[in-house]
Amino acid sequence: MAHLMVVAVSPADLDHLDALVQKQQSAETRWQAGAEQDANLLALCGPQLRAARTRIRAERDRLRATGRHRVSRLHALTPALRTELEHRGLLRDWDPIPEGAQRAGQTLGGAGPHSGTELTARLVVTLPEALWTPLQRGVY
Repeated sequence: MAHLMVVAVSPADLDHLDALVQKQQSAETRWQAGAEQDANLLALCGPQLRAARTRIRAERDRLRATGRHRVSRLHALTPALRTELEHRGLLRDWDPIPEGAQRAGQTLGGAGPHSGTELTARLVVTLPEALWTPLQRGVY
């Protein structure tokens, strides 16, 4: 199950992230065009064309999973988030949060965008369960 996460960030940091994502999207588009040309898709039809497209999609997905093509905010953030969670020892099995306990994102008295931190932009990502659970439990 995926979990929506909204984080207050500086506008400059969000712009930097979006520029990285745009650059990565362009790089992936160039890679895909090259892969399609190498596979000679224009000369193929029927099952051969479908098989070639399936191979290209599988390779594209593998490159995204390894962090080579970071074509979305989530893909751009996942390697660093996973590294940070590992560094802090949070990538492990967790007991459930007790019923009725305060949860991450509900911190009382925190510093927000109106307290001088200039975190006026919002980063919205949908995290997979494998990253959400250790992050949520680590914050709890």
